[in-house]
Amino acid sequence: MTRHHSLAVLALSLLVALPVAAGAQGTPPADPPQVAAPPAPAPARRMPPASGSLRPRPSPARETLQAIRERGVLRACVSAYMPWVIAAPQGQPISGFAVDVARQLADDMGVDLQFVHTNYRDLVGDLFEGACDVIPGGLAATPERALFVHFSDPIAEHAVKLVGALNGATTLGEFDKPGVAVGAVDGTVEMQDARRLLPKADLRPFPSQAALGDALMHHAVQVAVVASPFSDLAEKLSAGAVKALPAPLSVRRESIAVRRGDLEFLEYLNRWVQAHDDHGWLETRRTRWFDHLEWYTATH
Repeated sequence: MTRHHSLAVLALSLLVALPVAAGAQGTPPADPPQVAAPPAPAPARRMPPASGSLRPRPSPARETLQAIRERGVLRACVSAYMPWVIAAPQGQPISGFAVDVARQLADDMGVDLQFVHTNYRDLVGDLFEGACDVIPGGLAATPERALFVHFSDPIAEHAVKLVGALNGATTLGEFDKPGVAVGAVDGTVEMQDARRLLPKADLRPFPSQAALGDALMHHAVQVAVVASPFSDLAEKLSAGAVKALPAPLSVRRESIAVRRGDLEFLEYLNRWVQAHDDHGWLETRRTRWFDHLEWYTATH
């Protein structure tokens, strides 16, 4: 739980034809009419990112904290992305770090919880349009996304790594060349890192972690750019065939997201994060989902 065009404004010029020159009477030619220049168009509104592009969106809704309390239900947008949101068999509850955050948040607010399932690349757009009230985790707080949503104080931090069949390679530059297939999940910060750091490689977007993992294990891509703990899981499941470069490519800090304008809700979330960091609840959740991999065995 990765979602750019700018409109060029062309100046219009008005060509005004002068009247025919004066005749025998010597009447001077009339002055050309004064035509006011048309007003410049307003700058185009940048819209929420989806799969690395910006798509049109209506104006966002306003404050929601009071509306949530009056409704009695907190709506959380989620997308399957281990271990933030782990899908379950039909009729079974989903699990994961973001799921725990959403449940605790709703409980502390004294309201019920409703999960709104969507695609990872559509999380920001669906929140912006009002399909839900909050994205409870798994979303890096980037400047581009912050144009459309407010981010709380960070709730977790992850290393972004290059993993795959390294074949003895130890540096990132050894993979930045034509013909090297590099995979990443579409719409994620990891894909942005891949584009930025491996511009010469053959970058391939995948719709989900499962699709990326399958491509990596079956050598459809040589390496992949992923966030921990997915990098650790890939190493474990491959029995050592997949390894990670020692140095991380970047650090990802994730936050809870709400629609822009929801400043009252944002203030509440920041106090919520601070309180749950202070008494250790967030640390226990981070340890459970990011430092250990027992959850994978329990869910597979």
